[in-house]
Amino acid sequence: MDNSTALRPSVLDIRSFNKPEAEEVIKGTTAEEKNLHALTTLPGWKIMTDFVETVLRELDEKNASVIAAGGSFEEIGKNTIVISLTKDILHRIFAKVEDAKDAVENSEAK
Repeated sequence: MDNSTALRPSVLDIRSFNKPEAEEVIKGTTAEEKNLHALTTLPGWKIMTDFVETVLRELDEKNASVIAAGGSFEEIGKNTIVISLTKDILHRIFAKVEDAKDAVENSEAK
């Protein structure tokens, strides 16, 4: 058991940093993107997007009705902030799904 060589940690092996990426990532899409893309092919996706668009319009109308009713600046301000944040969250959700859809369709076109 006379081993006179020093142990060498694998972290110092530069080849370990050069591992090929997963096949899906190389193709340009991830499993998450494929799953989100699959959502857009379901009939329920169109129903949901139409419903959310209706909700977004209603949010804008909500603040307009508070203004028309003579609501206080504080109430209008709070409503504006909450509505803006809510709309931003909904837009981000749909943008993520649409981006995934585009990524999958673009990778399939190549």
